[in-house]
Amino acid sequence: MHPSNLVLGETCLYCFEKKVHQGTLGLDTFESFSKIYHYLPVVSILISLTVFLVVPVSSQPLIISIILLIMMGLSLISSFPHISPTMFAQFKESQETYKNSLQTYNPHTAEFCVNHPQLIAIARCPLCFKPLCTLDFTYGKMGKPLQCQACIKKYMNFRLFPTIYYLLTVIPLGIVGFVSETLAGSTGLSLIFLFIPFIIFFWPLGLFMAKRVSLSQTSPPSGNFY
Repeated sequence: MHPSNLVLGETCLYCFEKKVHQGTLGLDTFESFSKIYHYLPVVSILISLTVFLVVPVSSQPLIISIILLIMMGLSLISSFPHISPTMFAQFKESQETYKNSLQTYNPHTAEFCVNHPQLIAIARCPLCFKPLCTLDFTYGKMGKPLQCQACIKKYMNFRLFPTIYYLLTVIPLGIVGFVSETLAGSTGLSLIFLFIPFIIFFWPLGLFMAKRVSLSQTSPPSGNFY
């Protein structure tokens, strides 16, 4: 089997089918939750007012804490398609691209780079499955080819604007929780607030840093490729 036809230089395209399938698992669930994302702030306000007006003050901190954690989880899950729509598009497109690649796949034949036809490919990209040369890949610390530069630029994008809805969801509950906590003379909810900024920005910030790091590794640190 020629290395130019191996995904990441390691796995044949036939064996990569399981990973392609796994990448699309849960997409329907995320997209279903994404439909309620913009309505969560309104739901949060209604729940906050209901708890504050109906539930005894002594029980409010615990109830608000539980509801806040649930709403934070719902906001985070439902925000994924809004924060990184291109990532979800990539998962969907990968299935179709994978099927098309199999139709012309000949693992025992050397493939030339689709962008530089004069050069023999070193591997196939795990996202677009195109055979590419050393000029088109990004690389890991050990010089292993990762995703191609084109796929990273196309799919690894994010938007911070949807995090506003996240804030609008947790703030009403946080305010009611803080007030009820003060009236009840208890503590605990304030600890949850320590994690809110981390949860809000960790995922999109992680995407941003991963993209920067990946694109900065555009040549193998060591080793020669054919």
